[in-house]
Amino acid sequence: MSSIEFISLYLFIFCFMAMYGLKAYNIHRNYDYWIASLPVIAIVSFIIGSRTYGADYNWYKYQFEHASLTSMLQEQQPFFVYINRFLTEIGFNYVGAFTTYTFVYLCGAFYLLRSYGTDSKYMFLFLLPSYIGFGTDIIRQTFATGFILFAIPLLDKKKYIGVGLLVAIAYAIHSSTIVIFAIYLAFKYFSKKPLNPIYTIPLYILIVLFYDSNLTGNIAPYISKLNLGDSKFQGYVDASDRWFSNDAANDIYSQGAAALFVNTLYVVGLFYIGYIALRCKLNTRIIPIYNIVVVGYILLRMVFQFEIL
Repeated sequence: MSSIEFISLYLFIFCFMAMYGLKAYNIHRNYDYWIASLPVIAIVSFIIGSRTYGADYNWYKYQFEHASLTSMLQEQQPFFVYINRFLTEIGFNYVGAFTTYTFVYLCGAFYLLRSYGTDSKYMFLFLLPSYIGFGTDIIRQTFATGFILFAIPLLDKKKYIGVGLLVAIAYAIHSSTIVIFAIYLAFKYFSKKPLNPIYTIPLYILIVLFYDSNLTGNIAPYISKLNLGDSKFQGYVDASDRWFSNDAANDIYSQGAAALFVNTLYVVGLFYIGYIALRCKLNTRIIPIYNIVVVGYILLRMVFQFEIL
């Protein structure tokens, strides 16, 4: 795929998703919503699934094409291997597999946005930009996170059996998703007000201007002491010296002045506009999502130069 084709396709699905959201938020019946949504999800999933790039693209392509190997069950979480074997049995190639991973995630995202009712009108606009880097680089985690997105509305409805089942499926695909769910629970039950940009914006700007990434490298000795049991996330902990030490910070991941300015402007604008929107129309179910995004962007800036990202 050439650069022009890549840009054209992604502009198409971005506009396609944005225009769809302006109509979908006001669909009343669930049946009508999903009849309208599934073709949109399928088209976007196929376009993203047909890509040929991503940090872990070749590795997961290899995993899918060699899912029949017994060694895969020992090296990876078995449930994910069995899913790949099933996709192989029904005739899918690796493009079909990547399309399926994206389809599951987007279905979960659409289900979550549906639960916000009319407040979701402009959320569809941000769905694709928020997915691209996440979904094309850490593929299995994103696939598993789709089930977490399904679980969040059920948690609000107190359907705990369904929540437990979905979280268990996500964990079986990639165990690190249990951390994602735990973070959401912490913000949901202990973060009742949106973080005020009077504090978050100056903090973010100070980090951009003055924070030394080598300070983040000092956390490696503390991370290495964590014990998360027999989980995929423990692998990152065990390799903390390689991932989070001072040596892991690399100037090649630094942004130039123009990119840094535009990125900072975007993040600061997001902090401010999100807060004002919640002040104008309070939705307590969106507050934890907003606060997670704010804290996430602040932490991301602190570790931006580390390869693991």
